Amino acid sequence: MTAARRVDAMARSGIKDPETSAYTFAYFGDVAGREIDRAARHQRRFSLLIVNLDGVEQARPRLDPENLLAFRRLLSDALLETVRDSDILARVEDDEYYILLPETGLLGALAAKRRIEARFNELSELSRFHAPNGVDPVVGISVFPTDGSDLGRLLRVGRRRAEQSRAGVFRRLGLARMPFWDAIDLLVTDRVRPELTAALDGLSTRAISTM
Repeated sequence: MTAARRVDAMARSGIKDPETSAYTFAYFGDVAGREIDRAARHQRRFSLLIVNLDGVEQARPRLDPENLLAFRRLLSDALLETVRDSDILARVEDDEYYILLPETGLLGALAAKRRIEARFNELSELSRFHAPNGVDPVVGISVFPTDGSDLGRLLRVGRRRAEQSRAGVFRRLGLARMPFWDAIDLLVTDRVRPELTAALDGLSTRAISTM
């Protein structure tokens, strides 16, 4: 019932989210449905990104209504700066957004993911919104038709991959916020921290046990 009321409220709000420059979930679902039909008809791909913004829940209770609105707009504007004119960004919650990337495969989706992470790494304006650890985007990707032929399946795959990314060694050890080549350099040199070495050894052991 709660989910149904949320969807109904989004539908009544129209095409654009009233507090940000993003679209509503209702409009996103309509566009995604049409894109599925077109992609199936013309045998082409598209990608969906589930963007979870870790840190928003911790910051939100500390903000008054005016600052909360500015906070929401800052987040949506940062995401809009990373997408193309043809992409569709929809706000689902303060800490969750969906992005539709038409005619885009996995490589294009990964490039969009890197742009999002890079943009939030340089978002210095977050310091005035009481986000103690910043806002960290966790992105899950699904690609049509490889990961599913309907919107529900694509969203489930994207959410699962976002959770896998959040639980991964790379993120838990603080490497996700580092530039890619800096992280690789740290992993292959003798400057690797003892806890990182232990985690990687455990990961290697589990991988070997499943072979």
